[in-house]
Amino acid sequence: MHRPVSRYRVAGSALALLALAGCGSSSDGGGAEPTTAPATTRAAEDKAALAAAPTSMESAGGAADDALCFTTNRDVLTAAADGFPAEGEALSLVGNGGVQRFPTGLSLTVSYLDTEAGTAGIAANCAAVPVAAYEDVRVGDPVEFAGVPFKVSEITERAVRLTRTSA
Repeated sequence: MHRPVSRYRVAGSALALLALAGCGSSSDGGGAEPTTAPATTRAAEDKAALAAAPTSMESAGGAADDALCFTTNRDVLTAAADGFPAEGEALSLVGNGGVQRFPTGLSLTVSYLDTEAGTAGIAANCAAVPVAAYEDVRVGDPVEFAGVPFKVSEITERAVRLTRTSA
């Protein structure tokens, strides 16, 4: 089973790439004055960008949703969580290629159902980028979307039902 690509992993990867991109010597070789590493400045900028509030909480589609999809902003995460059923309630994902869309640009799709094996695949995309993929999930398995935990509660020939659990 694949692990989801969490917002923290995306943020950490972006910060690591920025840090690596800024590596190198900023000294001219003769000065004894310490300099600020460019990577430190860039990392502080990526981190600030990830925490920044978007201009709108409405999904516009594609790259315009980056501020909704790839963020650590509490308001966005709360809006994403509020788009899901309440704790203990079920979310049904239709298995015939249907896509369940949420206000902050997240979309969930059942990629396959295998009732004989009792497994299913669930994919999440945001801004046309895969953000989570679960393969061979079974009843009782945990899954997470936009920081919201669920467990697979039922797999039928037509749908996968998820029950929202507590964090």
